[in-house]
Amino acid sequence: MEMKNQSMAGNRPEQIQPISEILVKYWNMIWAKKVFVLVTILITSLVWVVVYKKVIEARKTFTTTAIVKFDDPKQSHDYLAVTDFAYENSAGKIAILSTSTFLKTIADSLKLNLSIISPAVSRFEMFHKVGITEDATLGIYVFDERDDSLKVYLTNKDEDIEDLHIASFPFPLEDNLHLQYKGLELILDEKILNTTGYLKLFLNSMRRTIDDMKDKLYVSLDRAGVILNLEYSNRDPELAAVITNTIAGMYIDRLLQMKRYRTTGVLKSLEEQLSAARAELDKSEDSLRDFREAKPYLSLSNASQTMVSSYATDQTSLKEVKSDIEKLKTLLAKRHQGEFNQDALVYLEILSFLEPRIVGGSKVYTQEFQNLMAQRSKMLSENFSPGHPMIKSIEDRINEIKSGIDERAEAFFTELQKTRSSLSYDVSKNQNQIRKLPENELQLAELERDRDVKAKIYSNILVQYNEAKISDAAIVPDAYVIEEAQVPLLDKGLLKKLQYLIVGPILGLMLAIASIVVIDLFDNTVHNSQEVESKMKLPVLASIPVILNKSEIPDIIVRKNELDPKLVTSDYAPQLGGEQFRLVRTKLMLENGNLPNSYIMSSFAPSDGKSLVISNLAIAFAQQKHTTILLDCDLRRGVLHHSFNRQKKPGLADLLISPEPTIQKSVSNVIQETHVPNLFFISSGVQVPNPSELLGSKRMREIYNILWNNFDIILLDTPPIEVIPDALVLNNLVHKILLVVRYGKTNLNKLSNKLKEFNNIHDDFKGIIINASEAVMKTESYSYTYYQY
Repeated sequence: MEMKNQSMAGNRPEQIQPISEILVKYWNMIWAKKVFVLVTILITSLVWVVVYKKVIEARKTFTTTAIVKFDDPKQSHDYLAVTDFAYENSAGKIAILSTSTFLKTIADSLKLNLSIISPAVSRFEMFHKVGITEDATLGIYVFDERDDSLKVYLTNKDEDIEDLHIASFPFPLEDNLHLQYKGLELILDEKILNTTGYLKLFLNSMRRTIDDMKDKLYVSLDRAGVILNLEYSNRDPELAAVITNTIAGMYIDRLLQMKRYRTTGVLKSLEEQLSAARAELDKSEDSLRDFREAKPYLSLSNASQTMVSSYATDQTSLKEVKSDIEKLKTLLAKRHQGEFNQDALVYLEILSFLEPRIVGGSKVYTQEFQNLMAQRSKMLSENFSPGHPMIKSIEDRINEIKSGIDERAEAFFTELQKTRSSLSYDVSKNQNQIRKLPENELQLAELERDRDVKAKIYSNILVQYNEAKISDAAIVPDAYVIEEAQVPLLDKGLLKKLQYLIVGPILGLMLAIASIVVIDLFDNTVHNSQEVESKMKLPVLASIPVILNKSEIPDIIVRKNELDPKLVTSDYAPQLGGEQFRLVRTKLMLENGNLPNSYIMSSFAPSDGKSLVISNLAIAFAQQKHTTILLDCDLRRGVLHHSFNRQKKPGLADLLISPEPTIQKSVSNVIQETHVPNLFFISSGVQVPNPSELLGSKRMREIYNILWNNFDIILLDTPPIEVIPDALVLNNLVHKILLVVRYGKTNLNKLSNKLKEFNNIHDDFKGIIINASEAVMKTESYSYTYYQY
């Protein structure tokens, strides 16, 4: 057993919490109550706007500008790309901006074929949803308040439609207006419509919308071909900025898509191969598992296992070598079968094959080959004739490099053939040796060999897939947005009025923050692990989420006395609560390592959930094949027998008051098995008038010594320390106390003051577990559900 450590907790000075920690704390609180903050800001802003109601002036056309920078073609040597598009200069690439296909993508994403004619309101505030199909009826849609209703009329002179009544809505609107009419679906803001009582929209054809965009879009490129200015004009300044930035962003994406044309195909192919290899591996693992279950006592000797592993490795390597031979053979056959640029691309493919296989000189050849091809392409683009001496000199050097590539490729091809022969011999030799094994061992060896081969195939494909993903991610566009379009400023008069609109949100934010701070000053309960560790000077082992409320437990479970549904670690279901208990188990095992170990579990006050925590923790230990004994040392109100559906008597109290000698047999008589393998349980037993004296007795020490010699893990559930010192009595036996606190309930100030009464055993408190934490459910819900596949 561990010797009790002398505590120096009483001499520790109180530390002042740093300002940075205070700021982080309140930031987290504000973020946790962001809905309250947003609602407060919204309400305050609405009240402020009512007081300072602004008049919106008619807006003129506004022009916004975004700046795109191209890599300087005079300095960049990155001409080796996966498609011929990489050889285009900046002037050629900007032609994409004027294509109808590209502009249609912009118009579709922003629904620019639907525009607001009047009144001058923001479309981002007016439109909550816009859906337009190709068969939508074009024309002017007018929403007009008439006779206590908002009527909708359609006009299209080209189709001889004049003020066609298509819908009516009660006015004023009680909710956002939802209009559906022949391919057009709109959800409009009810507040704006109730204020204006009138709205005029124009649904234009996509072709005319694209032509209008071409008229409003102005593109200019500097003389160096490096800086591109994108300008777009619209009477709505906010919409003008959004359109400009959308054009710039999608333009960069389009350039990147073109550069990733081939890597996307490679990734798709590898994904299919990876899926097929995974299926084959799963199939072979299932077969091996079925065989082992049928013959559990059959195993291979170390020599046979080594032979099977060597066979699988050689067979996988042989397959890879054969694949490399076929790839290189195909590439070598493609040489000198096309014009100069096509042949150059073949040699670039050969270099891309040789370089990752560390063939000498391939990396140097790759860099020089790229530079020479870039120089030749640049000179041809500057109208140098193909027969120019400088170009001929570059081509002669390229041909010399081709000869060097030929020598290294053919030498490597010969080396691959020799490797294939050697591996074939090793595979055949190992195969013959494996066949000499007895029938059952031969079958097992074949299954393990098949599993190992498919595992290595899957691993190799996975490596290739990850490398392809890295390569794909490494591809970057040769153009970048260096300045986004900003919403143009309005005139000074309007800016002055806008100041009133800023005050509302600021007041709302200040009011929300002040409310949160005041509430926090009067709230000393548990809210996060950082605060607990700071105040208690003890580590937080885990935060357990809310598992089940009482209202969520079916009555039938209570009536039938079945297992407590809160024992979430009973199975291996992927639940956040179960994983947090396993996290506690892992931390405790890493801290102590050597078995056996024992822990006292207590809490500050009743209903903190210590019995729930220790029950799940006991199951977690038992699931690790550690023989675990759980003692219900709450001799006043023991409830653990309900959780495991066990008998309360005889239990620990019966054993403590028994006149029989304390021997292993008498202790075994009160130990009960549970539904969990390796987990045993001793209930609290008969109610006694002096539990503290019994727990501190010599007989209790004898019982504990017997359990210590027979179990790996001993867990003791004790009453709360607020009014009952039983946990501190048992501390004479066990010097490891785990403390449970409840989120939003346990008062940290009271708990801290209580622990100060026991400064001499402060070091025996090993950590705190936060129970029923709502914070962990919010912060870890996304990251945890990601793994449920």
